[in-house]
Amino acid sequence: MVKIMVEESKKLGNLSQLDTEAGELPAANLLSDIRIKGWINFDGTAVTNPATMTGVRDSYNVSSVLDNGVGDYTIAWDTDFADTNYCWLAFAGYDDNNTVRTPTPYITAVGSVRMVCINNTGGVGDALRVCVIAIGAQ
Repeated sequence: MVKIMVEESKKLGNLSQLDTEAGELPAANLLSDIRIKGWINFDGTAVTNPATMTGVRDSYNVSSVLDNGVGDYTIAWDTDFADTNYCWLAFAGYDDNNTVRTPTPYITAVGSVRMVCINNTGGVGDALRVCVIAIGAQ
């Protein structure tokens, strides 16, 4: 168990100023693993070329987005994660017909994640806005 002890004067200060009890994980190591290590915001209806990142609005630590088929995407990370136990979350918006899309994890690899967007009737479909974030050790 990791305990982080914070002096009252440092609670609103820089997170790098956190102190820990002797013999416990240094706060700097703890904080580096909980930072967002990769994220992307893209238009799932416009992803066409992984090399040029077509359809990507913005991203960090993402090398490509692959459209595997309708509503099925693979996001490749620039820097691999240490293992497949990292956490990633995805959010998707509506399609052109105002149908909600729910991203569902499909495959988690150290260098990529694959997901499918499912609509309210159980079918798959592209979404106008897809956002993914990942947190974990690299």
